[in-house]
Amino acid sequence: MKKITFTLATVVILYNLGTAQINSDSTNTFNSSDSSVSINTNQLVVNDSSKRKPDVKTKKFNCNNNTNCLYNYKPKVDIPVTILGIAGSITGNLLIGSKSNSDTATILALNPQDVIGINRGTVNNYDPNAGPISDYFLYGGFFYGFLALADHDMRQDGAKICLLFLETMAITGTSYEMTAGLVNKYRPYAYNNDSVLQDGAYVPVVDIGRRTSYNAKNSFYGGHPSVPAASTFFLASVYAQYHPHSPFRFVLYGVAVAATSTTAYLRLKGGYHFPTDVAIGVALGTTYGLLIPRLHQCTKVPGLTMMPLLGRNKGMSFAYTF
Repeated sequence: MKKITFTLATVVILYNLGTAQINSDSTNTFNSSDSSVSINTNQLVVNDSSKRKPDVKTKKFNCNNNTNCLYNYKPKVDIPVTILGIAGSITGNLLIGSKSNSDTATILALNPQDVIGINRGTVNNYDPNAGPISDYFLYGGFFYGFLALADHDMRQDGAKICLLFLETMAITGTSYEMTAGLVNKYRPYAYNNDSVLQDGAYVPVVDIGRRTSYNAKNSFYGGHPSVPAASTFFLASVYAQYHPHSPFRFVLYGVAVAATSTTAYLRLKGGYHFPTDVAIGVALGTTYGLLIPRLHQCTKVPGLTMMPLLGRNKGMSFAYTF
C-alpha cells in the first residue's frame, strides 16, 4: 500500500510540474541514472475480488497530442511586450507628426545625383492613385491574421493565436513608426521636378505643397509593405504548423508573396519609397511574421507519457516531458 501511495503521489507531482509550461528541447524524466521511471507492476498487489477498474483518464496526461501545445504564450512576458509595442507605435506616430515642413528653397535644391545609384532611377516615380490602393493592403494587414479563427483546429487555440498576432503587429508597428519618427529621409517624389503642359501652362507633376510637407521626410523605411508581409506570413506559417501536410499552406504562402509584392510595387510606383526602403520594409515584416511565432513554438509537448514494459520484467514506464 505504501508503494502504491508513493507511486500515485509521484504521478501527481510530475503532472503538476508540467502545468508550469517549461519549454525544453529534451525530454526530462525522473530517475537518478537515466531518463525514465520504471515501475514493476509485479510488485503491486491488487485485490481481484474488488473487480474495480482503475479510473484512468488518458486525456489528463496530455500524451503527445501536438495540437495541445504548438505554441507557448507567456502572459508575464508577451503581454508587456505587446503593450510596449503599441506604446512605441503611438510614440513613433507622434514623432512623425511633430516633424516640421521643409521650406521651398530646400526642396528645389534637392539633387537626384545625391541619391545612390540603386535608388536614383525612381526619383521621377509618381502616381497619386497608387497610395490609396496601397492603403487597403496596409489596413487589411492589421486584421488578416484573425482569419485563423476560420479554421477549426486553429480556433481551438484561438485566443493564443490572436494574442501572438497582436504581438507581431505591435512589434511591426513600433519598428516602423519609431524609425520613421527619428529618421528624416526625403521620399522620391520630393526630388521630382517634372512638369506637364496644362491649359497652355506648365504645372509641376508633384505639387510643391506635397513636396514640402513633413510627410515627404518619411521615406525610410517602407512601412506599408512591412505590415502585409508580417501579417500574411504569420498566418501562413501558423497554418502550416497546424496542417503540415495540407496543400492549402502553399496557397497562403502564395497570398503572402502576392500581397507583399503588390504593396511594394505600389509604393515604388507612387514615389513614396526608394527600392532600398521597400526592401528593408519587406525583409523586416517577413522576419517578424515568421520569427515571432517560431520563437513561441513548443519544441516538445509537455505531459506524461506512459509505455508498457514487455519481456522478463513486465511493468510500466513513465516519462515526463517539460
